Amino acid sequence: MNFVLGFYTQISSASPASVSTRSLGCILKPLLTYIHDNRDCRLSLALGSALTDYLRRSYPEMNLLISSLARSGSIELMTMAYNNTVLPLIPHKDRAASVERTTTLIRRTYGVRATSLWCYGQIWAPSVVAMMKTIGLERLVISSYDALNQKSLRPSAVRMNELGRKIDVLLSNDRFCRLVSTYAQNGMTLDELVDEMVDVVHRSGEGEDLVCMVNIDQLCQGASYNREDDERLYTVFTRLFEAAEERGMTLTLARDLSVREVGYLSSGWFGRDAYAGGLSSFNELFCLNGSFRYMLGRYLALSEFVDGAKKDRVLRKRLGEQLATLPSGSLFLCDTHASCLSLDEHRQFFHTVLEVEDSLIEAGLKPTCADLDEDGMEEEFCYGRLASAVFSPLGASVCEYSSRELKVNVLDTVAPWSKVRTRSERRRSFVDSYQLGGQVWDLSCEPYCLESVNRGRSDFVFTLAGDDSRPFSVSKHYRLSNQNLYLAHTIVNESGEVLEGSWTTTVYLTLQGAGGYAFEKPRSVLVGSALSGVRNVRFDENETDIQLSFTSTDSFTVNEENRYQSEVTTLGSQQFYLYTKVMLTFPVSLAPLGTSSVNIVTRISSTKEK
Repeated sequence: MNFVLGFYTQISSASPASVSTRSLGCILKPLLTYIHDNRDCRLSLALGSALTDYLRRSYPEMNLLISSLARSGSIELMTMAYNNTVLPLIPHKDRAASVERTTTLIRRTYGVRATSLWCYGQIWAPSVVAMMKTIGLERLVISSYDALNQKSLRPSAVRMNELGRKIDVLLSNDRFCRLVSTYAQNGMTLDELVDEMVDVVHRSGEGEDLVCMVNIDQLCQGASYNREDDERLYTVFTRLFEAAEERGMTLTLARDLSVREVGYLSSGWFGRDAYAGGLSSFNELFCLNGSFRYMLGRYLALSEFVDGAKKDRVLRKRLGEQLATLPSGSLFLCDTHASCLSLDEHRQFFHTVLEVEDSLIEAGLKPTCADLDEDGMEEEFCYGRLASAVFSPLGASVCEYSSRELKVNVLDTVAPWSKVRTRSERRRSFVDSYQLGGQVWDLSCEPYCLESVNRGRSDFVFTLAGDDSRPFSVSKHYRLSNQNLYLAHTIVNESGEVLEGSWTTTVYLTLQGAGGYAFEKPRSVLVGSALSGVRNVRFDENETDIQLSFTSTDSFTVNEENRYQSEVTTLGSQQFYLYTKVMLTFPVSLAPLGTSSVNIVTRISSTKEK
């Protein structure tokens, strides 16, 4: 009888340092010290790239301990996709680069080569086998719990053959995972958790091999309800070591477990790391959530643009390696860190995207257009000297407005998360609604005709003709100059009647803690969530010194609404900022066949410049 005990973490490089510090102090440091003092113990662990980098920068003495234990055979280091990438989501050519980046990091840091793979989110597809064999990985370790069908597979170690390529698959026993997940949700005490897990070991069948992989993020999440548990979290592992020895089991590593059976692991979402209820497949998540679909499309389109640099192999290789650092997994899963709600995850994603785009532009390979959200209409890329934007013909709206200097997209939204799976679309900015003559028209989903004014792709004109149901036509002319986005909005009354009312354009921005304020007169500042009769409004994010301002020659009314969501994470109860909804309302008075025009200048800048 063999007992394989290990742990893994899903900490992202965008996670705050306090998350890594907590895992280190509560589990990693005391547990590895215990193994150092008890050399008969064996531990298989998947640290991930973020925690490995954190230890390398801040705690080199811990890396020395890990290296010593790994070289002596007391622990095994498993590799993962770099920065929590979901492997089945990315192109085949990028999978090997992502995993090999982590494998190289392990080899350079600890002096050993990983031969076992752990998948972020435990999302698996048999097509990954080809990549594993290409880079010398011999086995996959994954949970036996099928999260989509909510059933447990028989835990075992099997030899899997995928089109002639063979790997070993080690299925972790779900009884351990279920107990840890229950503790993470405050469903039991730490003492009850330890007793139940020890009981699973004692009740194991004669000759049965046990594989137990523990999510230490969930242990920290459970202890956040009772901070007295922090100092005892590592005892979960020490008691399991003792129980296995009492049972007469042999402590071994995942790489040393012998495989006697033949089996096959189909595509699926496994484990209890994130909620998968209401889905028939992981990819269905992108059918339901338009924001996730846009982010994935943004990455895939950029990957294709990079592949277009066929004449410059050095550039293509460098940008391909840079794309491998994108957090293309943690953006989509609400795990114990609630990473899909983190603005820092979005900021890191767009920072990398904008860096790669700038490199392409410098090489004369400027991206032009792509259908990012799979709605049948291509989004247009627009570039200024200091800023860039992405426009959608749907509503003549703005999907992104980014500073090429600051490498930040301010017109972004973090999608709220719920266990109830409902269809939602990405929030686009500068979408319009009109209240004229006692009627309301919402044009946010109307397809506009598009014309690019110049070859530099800095001017675009969108037009929408009137019809029987709408007695007016609309023209929206966007122009990027330096770090300013100019919008010339024109409405033409095509009826024989006077139209009076208002026009409201809605902007969604992500500037955490920023409240709107306006300079009505010299040395006079208006502050509030609703401002009337102003010609400018500004939003400052103090932590990053980013400022976004809206200025017009016409007076307007501003209404502001902030959206937050609270979740329990490894650090306890946290409130996540999602986005700020800003509505700019202008009065409209149109004579028969009359025209009304409004100019708005949107500017992104750094307050450090002042």
